[in-house]
Amino acid sequence: GEAPPPGGSGDDPARMVGNGAVSEPNVERVALRRGEMLVICSDGVHKHVEPRELSRVLHESAPLVRRCGRLLALARARGSDDDATVLVLRREPRQTRLAWLAAGGVLLAALIAALAVVL
Repeated sequence: GEAPPPGGSGDDPARMVGNGAVSEPNVERVALRRGEMLVICSDGVHKHVEPRELSRVLHESAPLVRRCGRLLALARARGSDDDATVLVLRREPRQTRLAWLAAGGVLLAALIAALAVVL
């Protein structure tokens, strides 16, 4: 990682879009096969939930929004007092347009749940 600025801590964000310190964000393309997930979470989660446990929770059969909520609850139960955010993208098998709209609603619900924990 990058060293924090003078007076900063190792937990301070080193790179973020919009603060003027970075002209170009790091962008990486990721190809997901059907059924695979891309998980992005803040340190309020990954410092308190082990990768193996994160994987186990995300592979449960509950709705995705509920699984994300469980990860946030686990982080809080283990002492996280930092902001906690989990974003999960899952590539589904081919679906009809109506099913994609429903999936968008689930993603929106997951984002609302994450924001509720932060606020």
